[in-house]
Amino acid sequence: LLRPKLDVSRWTWLPLLSGMAVAAAIRERTGLEAKLKWPNDVLVHGKKICGILVEAVDNGGLLDGVVVGMGVNTAMTPSQLPIATATSLAILGAKCDSSEVVAHILLALDGYYRRWESGEDLRPDYVRMCETIGQEVRVVVSDDEEYVGLAEGVDEAGCLLARVDGELKVFAAGDVYHLR
Repeated sequence: LLRPKLDVSRWTWLPLLSGMAVAAAIRERTGLEAKLKWPNDVLVHGKKICGILVEAVDNGGLLDGVVVGMGVNTAMTPSQLPIATATSLAILGAKCDSSEVVAHILLALDGYYRRWESGEDLRPDYVRMCETIGQEVRVVVSDDEEYVGLAEGVDEAGCLLARVDGELKVFAAGDVYHLR
């Protein structure tokens, strides 16, 4: 549970900085090259190792916090994985204790959270960690609306910037697929 002091309009960065914390902690603790898929999935070797959900806490019409849920696949075997495009630390041969991974994630989250609350622009760090940036992507916004273009970056709100048919489009939400 986080209770940001910043204006609610800035909370859009919470899923992104949570993903950054998980990726940084996995890299630090295991040496694996963890990357982000916009906005906050964590990938290793192109396979999903963690998904993150962030939900605002509504206290009678007043948003006074967010719950951050992180599901890191630590000990799953291939037969336990929910989808073929997932992986786990165990499958990747990482020798680490789950509680150590959690501790590293929380320390990294604390660091990114403090930097964000102080007003620091986390975009350069996010872009360095994000595998989506520079990729051809398909962004599915709804059942009847999707776009294909080149992911170029994120804006100050953490929205994905993608060049679609020569025009820079801004995506606040959507399912993103890396095209290879």
